[in-house]
Amino acid sequence: MSGSLGTGQIAARLRKALAGWEGRVYDDATALAACRMLYDHEGRPDDFVYLAVNPAFERLTGLNDVAGKRVTEVFPTIKAETLEVLETYGKVARTGAPAEFEIDFTPLGLRFHVSAVRPEADHFMAVF
Repeated sequence: MSGSLGTGQIAARLRKALAGWEGRVYDDATALAACRMLYDHEGRPDDFVYLAVNPAFERLTGLNDVAGKRVTEVFPTIKAETLEVLETYGKVARTGAPAEFEIDFTPLGLRFHVSAVRPEADHFMAVF
């Protein structure tokens, strides 16, 4: 992460990037989420904060007003049910290596095909 950018500036850049992506996706059923990864005291992915989501995210998941919330607030059982999501997004956010995967997202009872990229260090954007 650039030393000159604060979290608020990064969040604004991610919201702008999210808006740009929204115009380029295949259809309005493609959900987008811009997030910041949080790590535990040993540096392992532990949680993430939703910085911005698009309307398709809200329609597909049935979730509204998640921006600014931690995923563990929205899905308290995520670590027990789908820990691999945190691990995969954490790897993307830390290394910058994009990821593509299928997941049965137990908290919502839905299956997603997910692509994740890192626009900034310790941040990721998920498209599903």
